[in-house]
Amino acid sequence: MGMPTYFRPVTVHPSMVICSVGGKRYLAPEADMQDASYDPFRYGLALLLVRRPYLRCYREIAHWWPDAVEEYAVAIKARDKLRSDGDNEGLLQEYEARCLELEEELEGYLTAAGTGG
Repeated sequence: MGMPTYFRPVTVHPSMVICSVGGKRYLAPEADMQDASYDPFRYGLALLLVRRPYLRCYREIAHWWPDAVEEYAVAIKARDKLRSDGDNEGLLQEYEARCLELEEELEGYLTAAGTGG
């Protein structure tokens, strides 16, 4: 599990950077790039388990999908930043949908592995 790689976008959003997680690129708040204590895996897992508490019994196997959990964390932070800025409704809707997709994807991974199948 590696830390995300950040890139400076040419023009996307003034306080966002492009973050590469698992070979995929996403917008992320620029502040994450400067915060050495930020752990996207722990942050993503904590958020997932708060939003879907019935998955807490699977937390011990979440490390099997570090890229998916980190991608979820990056998407959530970007979505929250877009919400607070309130100036790009289209991109916000895209991130809202992506966060839900990632939650469902992670739930599928965890429950399938947790039941042996």
